[in-house]
Amino acid sequence: MTRLLKHFLTTFFGLILLITLAPSLYAQSTNQQPITIEANQLDAFDQIGESHYQGEVLAQRGNITIRGENLVVFHPQRVINRLVTNGQPAQFEMQNNDQGQIKGQAEQIVYYVDQEIAHLIGNAFVDQDSSQSIRAGLIIIDLNTMTMQASGNTHATDQTPEKQGRVEMIFTPGNQN
Repeated sequence: MTRLLKHFLTTFFGLILLITLAPSLYAQSTNQQPITIEANQLDAFDQIGESHYQGEVLAQRGNITIRGENLVVFHPQRVINRLVTNGQPAQFEMQNNDQGQIKGQAEQIVYYVDQEIAHLIGNAFVDQDSSQSIRAGLIIIDLNTMTMQASGNTHATDQTPEKQGRVEMIFTPGNQN
């Protein structure tokens, strides 16, 4: 009976440890996950460390998806350091265990692979699980800490004078997580 109890306790505590460590292990493993890119066309320039994708580009890495009309992958010495996509608009999507689904769009998205940071540039918009959204000229998302920074509109002529250079945050009552 003690052997069965010992096996049960070992399994039980092992599961508890796995459940408590799983979110941090998952976050750490995102950096090790492969990047998959699909597009209509690819032009690779290995000697300068760039690959240019065009037409309905879809890039995925773990729980992160980036879509755009074109994408440039910067890979000096064959190590990817960033992805730059443009679109009308370019789109960003991430599923986060703690904060739900995060969707964003901008004229340009720069994803820094090693740092796990995304810059949404030009008419940027981010919606967090339909509970809050932010609109600005530049939004920087740290995907490790799930923190954001925003600064005013980079294309101020596109806005009415009272909104030029401003950051707008919208909180939806009853939907906050």
